[in-house]
Amino acid sequence: MINRRTSVGRSIPERCNKGHEFNEDTLRVDNKGALRCRICVNQYSKHYTKNNPDYHQRQKISAKNRARVTRKTEEGRLAAKESVRKCNYGLTNKEYNEILKTQNNSCAICQTKPHINGRDLAIDHDRKCCPGRKSCGKCVRGILCSSCNTSLGGFRDSTELLVSAFHYLIKHKASSPQDTAAS
Repeated sequence: MINRRTSVGRSIPERCNKGHEFNEDTLRVDNKGALRCRICVNQYSKHYTKNNPDYHQRQKISAKNRARVTRKTEEGRLAAKESVRKCNYGLTNKEYNEILKTQNNSCAICQTKPHINGRDLAIDHDRKCCPGRKSCGKCVRGILCSSCNTSLGGFRDSTELLVSAFHYLIKHKASSPQDTAAS
């Protein structure tokens, strides 16, 4: 038996307009909050698809075309990038470009310019705050090329490991055969 009162005080009728009884199995609330009878919705769907046999094919094609057409335009590509940045890092294109501008439009570490390899620069965030691929947006540190971003990730953002790697490179640079042959 279902509660005939909703949380907003609206009462639920005993039956739908066609006389089907509302219970846990037949009552459905659509995405706009309207009460629907599952029996009536199923009957309508069967009737509609029977009279419109190409309905499902049209839906698939129109969804694919919308996505394809959107990505083909520069505006669509920018919107798609902004959507990913907003979802993963909490940054809009404007905020991304402002950070990039403060870094002289290049990687914060090696000064590589964007789009040299056909890709945008990566957004670096503090993995201690947000350990996964997504960020809360507050821990974004800067924008890096993919090589520098991958390297920092490989060193697990450890300054001790980076200093150790620095000393290792200095030690082996001084004793490398190329350096002695050049002098």
